[in-house]
Amino acid sequence: KVLQSGTKIGSIAGVGTVSGAVDPQDPNTVYVGTTENGILYTLDAGESWQLAKGMSIGRVAAIAVSSKDKCVVFAARSNQIFKTENCSRDWNQVYFDPRTDKRFTSLVVDWYNPRTVFAGTNDGDIVRSEDGGTSWRVVHRVDGVAINTLAMDPRDSRTLYAATNGSGIGKTSDGGQTWAMIRQPFQDFDFAR
Repeated sequence: KVLQSGTKIGSIAGVGTVSGAVDPQDPNTVYVGTTENGILYTLDAGESWQLAKGMSIGRVAAIAVSSKDKCVVFAARSNQIFKTENCSRDWNQVYFDPRTDKRFTSLVVDWYNPRTVFAGTNDGDIVRSEDGGTSWRVVHRVDGVAINTLAMDPRDSRTLYAATNGSGIGKTSDGGQTWAMIRQPFQDFDFAR
């Protein structure tokens, strides 16, 4: 596959990827977070790729696309969350954690109310924005473990799961107000936590 960067044509054959997201409104649009080259995206189902202007460096661990506005995309790079509202032409930092050892590991945009965004970190925080990324607050903390993945129920956006690294799965059924840890079912499986 080819990489288009201005007038330069290259290859993405050697690019390492760590995350990805498909636009819920347009399955031909795919965003890929790379290990060191920021975000690549395609508008033609992978026939050609472009570097996201303003997000062309660093490891992008998570990407989430709004289900209601295809030009609104969130991306997590290190201890920062970025947002574009114009289909990757411009990216703005919407969250910054001054702790340099903290990394965002997962993002999810509420499909019912896309102004609500959740992010998980490598130190067990789950943060939420209810205003499209303008302000954020911690809604849950799992001490001492990383949040590996956040997943939202496709039938009820108030239900969210948080897969952790060593402490089971967190679950909320009220949009992040209260959380319960699901651990018992995993006790029967070696190394399942």
